[in-house]
Amino acid sequence: DRLLLRIEDLRAYDTDDTRLDKNKLDKISAALEYINNNYMNEITIDTLSNLCFISNTHFRRLFEECMNMSPLEYTNYIRVKTSCDLLQKSKYSMDEVAYRCGFNTFSTFNRNFKKIIGITPYQYRMKKDDYKGKIFDYKITAKKGWDSVRKSDK
Repeated sequence: DRLLLRIEDLRAYDTDDTRLDKNKLDKISAALEYINNNYMNEITIDTLSNLCFISNTHFRRLFEECMNMSPLEYTNYIRVKTSCDLLQKSKYSMDEVAYRCGFNTFSTFNRNFKKIIGITPYQYRMKKDDYKGKIFDYKITAKKGWDSVRKSDK
């Protein structure tokens, strides 16, 4: 799975000022796995923090520190990533894609899709070949500033 490879990449990235604390990432790994397997359902902070055996407040802080985004933002990222596959490989209506990916309304799906991909789901479906890799341009970063360091490495 590409996500697990991405997490391993984050763990392997090692410089003095951006070193990711492996123990912190390990503490939220159960939540990451749960989100990846249950993105189509409602996911609560209580569920995620209970899986990690830490308080809600500590879980949120740790998650944002490790992923540089909130648990909700990460969940929406996984939902949009999955919707890209459905838009490419299925004939489902936009509403059906939104529903299957865990978005309660089409407007929420549309807003999140555009935020992450930069275009609407309809535009993506019409010109999917032009935007296929766009989802992987959306950076999951380990710490603030990590993304800018990685971009300069290219």
